[in-house]
Amino acid sequence: MKIHSPFIPVRAKTNNFSHTVDVVGRSYVFGVDGMLQSVVADGRELLSAPVRLVSIEDGDEPKFNSNYPDNESESFIQKRSDEKAIICGCKQSKRFIVDFCSTVHFDGSCDVDLKLMPK
Repeated sequence: MKIHSPFIPVRAKTNNFSHTVDVVGRSYVFGVDGMLQSVVADGRELLSAPVRLVSIEDGDEPKFNSNYPDNESESFIQKRSDEKAIICGCKQSKRFIVDFCSTVHFDGSCDVDLKLMPK
């Protein structure tokens, strides 16, 4: 597929455990767990805080395992092309695994697929 002006091909890069996806006029940053940390459009941050998952597990907030290199659940770029970039990652708590898969398209739209699974 040819990307027509004013759009540009999607650029996706990794820095440590985070991923930045740039499209025309917009930049998305995904954290180590694959959740959106930042969305900048025309130089302005659109998020007041990183996206977070709000839930209750056994009557309390879940404690997610944040030792990503050891639990092998850090985010990664599953696919990158001129048309789109797909970023995947997950969070693990005592009872659940939350799987994230976000697709950023060349026009700046972003689809987020979230799956909640019992361990």
